[in-house]
Amino acid sequence: KTQGGLLSKPKTKNTIGNRDCHRKHPQISPTMSTILTGGRHVENLSQRTNTKAPIEEILKILDTGRNANASEEINNTESHDNDLKYFRTPTLEFSGFTSSQLFRKFSVIAPVFALSLGFYMIILGPIMNMVKRGKDYSVASSQSFGFFKDVSSSDWELMRNRVKESTNHHPIYGPDKWTDEPEKWYNNNWDPIFTCYHERRVGGMGDGGKWVCDPHRIKQKRGPCLVYSWGNNGRFDFEDGMHEIVGRRKCEIHIFEPFPEQMTDSVPEHYHFHPWGLKSETSAISSENFKTLDETLETLGHRGKIIDIFKIDCEHCEWSTYREWLNGDATLMQILVEVHTSPAEYVNSFFEGLLAHGYVIFHKEANIQFGGGKCVEFGFLKLDQNFFMHR
Repeated sequence: KTQGGLLSKPKTKNTIGNRDCHRKHPQISPTMSTILTGGRHVENLSQRTNTKAPIEEILKILDTGRNANASEEINNTESHDNDLKYFRTPTLEFSGFTSSQLFRKFSVIAPVFALSLGFYMIILGPIMNMVKRGKDYSVASSQSFGFFKDVSSSDWELMRNRVKESTNHHPIYGPDKWTDEPEKWYNNNWDPIFTCYHERRVGGMGDGGKWVCDPHRIKQKRGPCLVYSWGNNGRFDFEDGMHEIVGRRKCEIHIFEPFPEQMTDSVPEHYHFHPWGLKSETSAISSENFKTLDETLETLGHRGKIIDIFKIDCEHCEWSTYREWLNGDATLMQILVEVHTSPAEYVNSFFEGLLAHGYVIFHKEANIQFGGGKCVEFGFLKLDQNFFMHR
């Protein structure tokens, strides 16, 4: 002690290279310990007033005080939050996520979803529609014996409804009036009730050409096509047109003419020519120039075959032979026939019989040039009986 009771400054020894700091440790009073520990006696320092406290002890005391103060601040904060919880904007929670977290996640997912949707609409959507429509073709295909493979069920149903709602005779005159006036009778009876989307005139303009239901489908069918052409009168416009559309190797064409000596042109070698005409099974004709359809099928080995086109212009023989067309041992898919006049005992039964066997009219054309309306070209297409179930 110096005079006046003040502590003298301790001497400090320093050496360069090996520094050694010797300083006296401060003495901690009970009051100071209370300040350092935030008002809590962590350790009874009053008993150590006159003891020199190591610096480590002081640091521990300071840390303990700080931790205690931090704990108290947390408790105070929680209490303050509880007091203000009714004054805060509520935060929504969904399955453990707050609304802000969901918004951030959605901002990431939304572009991905938009790209996926665009990919579906541009690429997958049309493909799925094609697949769906592809399955939709089955009804038309089955009811047309595989002829229509790309007509949707909705369009096919419209066609069926048209046939169902069609009338075959004038509502006032009926089928019995004007049978002795063919041009009037055909104008008031039996109009087309079916439409071929790609109907085409084969053989060009004039008397030699005929309207065929979608000839491109014949080209697309599996296996060869078979055509019977009765009475072409030495003209090969139709046959040449079929070869041009379908292909010479694809289509086997048979031409029948009972009087070949009257033909003005020779038959091309790529056609199968037969020097006979068609007669009914009840006909009294004994000439070798005529055969029944059954005899023809037997001679040519075509029993049980599908004849894709049966074209016939035989000058009135249609009335006596049509029942054999329908009941013969071959399936006639398209019948292209020119009818002559309108005999009362045959004409309406002819059309009724064809319809009963599944034939629908897809074309009607009067021969104005040579028949004056008394001769009319008709095109018939065979369909399965299921097509007519709602009639």
